[in-house]
Amino acid sequence: MTAGRHRKIRPFAVEREPRYVGAMAARVTPGESRRALIVDDEAVFRTLIAAAVSDFGFETKTIASASEASEALEDFDPDVVLLDLALGEGPNGLDLLDFIETHYGWVAVLILTSYRSPELVAKLAQPVSSKVGYVVKSDIVDLDVLQNAIEQTLDSQPPRRLPQAGVPTITRSQAEVLRLMAEGLSNTAIAEQRGCSIRALERINARLYSALGIKDDADANARVQAVGMYRDGRVDVR
Repeated sequence: MTAGRHRKIRPFAVEREPRYVGAMAARVTPGESRRALIVDDEAVFRTLIAAAVSDFGFETKTIASASEASEALEDFDPDVVLLDLALGEGPNGLDLLDFIETHYGWVAVLILTSYRSPELVAKLAQPVSSKVGYVVKSDIVDLDVLQNAIEQTLDSQPPRRLPQAGVPTITRSQAEVLRLMAEGLSNTAIAEQRGCSIRALERINARLYSALGIKDDADANARVQAVGMYRDGRVDVR
């Protein structure tokens, strides 16, 4: 799914047959709780979400990284995975999503992230599957939003990523540049990675700042403002 930056996740020891056909619904064993695996590198958010999802009637398990996912998926056998996209060092959430879809295609996945577009996390080789739910953390104004999103995802009617009024949108090319800025790369390093000249990159930067509504001058410190908007989830990609 991610282009050029795919990081390997340890494969399953055993590949099992799917349990579900059609909708990803509740477990069929009477009295058995549904299970939710929560993957997020922020400990506080991970704990809060686990508590809320437990109150929804799910058995929960939390992990902080994609590298822990293979064992968790094998042993915990979740009905749904609540997946952050930015997971720190190592494989990101999109790498893990690709892994789940390849090996555990019957498990429902709800992306729960700060980013309004997956392309702010990595360059995509193809769009995220329509079977995958998408909710931005800052849009969870109450727990009903989260509960409904989980149930819709399990019912194969996942919430979609929708434009948000007042949130500026940038192009995919601009998103790649902004992501590299957020990683701390200099203009020289970004230009080298993209295979363009510094002057060409400066033109891209100028259009990026304009799209974000940032004044591009020395006093404004445009790069710092742009990266701040990126990290706060105040940018979308069209």
